[in-house]
Amino acid sequence: NKTVKETLLLCEMIYVKSGLKVNTHLSSKPLLIHGNIGKLQQVILNLLSNAKDACEKTKDGGVVILETSSNATSAILKISDNGSGISKENLGKIFDPFFTTKPIGQGTGLGLPISHSIIQSFGGTLSVQSEVGVGTSVTIALPSAAAEVPKDKELRQETERRFTGNALVVDDEDELREIIVSCFASLGLSVTSTSNGSEALVILKKQAFDYVITDLTMPGMSGYELLQEAKKLPHLLKTRFIVMSGLVGSENEEASRSVHGFIQKPFDRDTVADVLEKLQFDIN
Repeated sequence: NKTVKETLLLCEMIYVKSGLKVNTHLSSKPLLIHGNIGKLQQVILNLLSNAKDACEKTKDGGVVILETSSNATSAILKISDNGSGISKENLGKIFDPFFTTKPIGQGTGLGLPISHSIIQSFGGTLSVQSEVGVGTSVTIALPSAAAEVPKDKELRQETERRFTGNALVVDDEDELREIIVSCFASLGLSVTSTSNGSEALVILKKQAFDYVITDLTMPGMSGYELLQEAKKLPHLLKTRFIVMSGLVGSENEEASRSVHGFIQKPFDRDTVADVLEKLQFDIN
């Protein structure tokens, strides 16, 4: 339930702006599983993005419903929409890598296969029911875990994770950028955003920020180039630079050595808070 709520906190405004109504019906009792929060959030975001796209042409307005429940062995998450639906012919292909019904340039066809793989890695199942013109329901069932008493650190994180300052977020993916903005704003920061390095540099020449959060690979001026130019500006001497990247391997290691903080995509709110907490501790 907590992961569903935090994921919605990150992206709900995106869907509200697009005219999509998001309803939740969450279980009244805690639903505990063993798994990675960031990966589970990635699955939920993928499914919400698919639902949003499916509802774009719904005449009476798109509606997405998130429900959580449980049975004797599993925690269950169901995400339903009243969108265009999937034909029987295509329903058997949805877990095939690179299969997509979206126009060229609007989808990679990897969202559902990756989500399916993540859920399987948790020991769970992901199933899809759909009817053209009616909508789609995705049901995730994950093995329940025994309740554990929260550690002191976890309790502190629930009540004290708030920060101050202003931040500039730079990412060329519109929806992802809005999610990042929502995440940092929910932790207390005043956030400005832009979609490219060149525009970010113009903003940085005019204004100082406590934090600059940038993607590495972007069209035009890359995150690497932006960081090099920004660090030359004398009024940004106290700025803390954070890189967010979905890349893996040596490129990430090199990038993380040249900045104050590094966040691996996909990320969750606690990971962002951990980085901010460390940076504010270093400043103080």
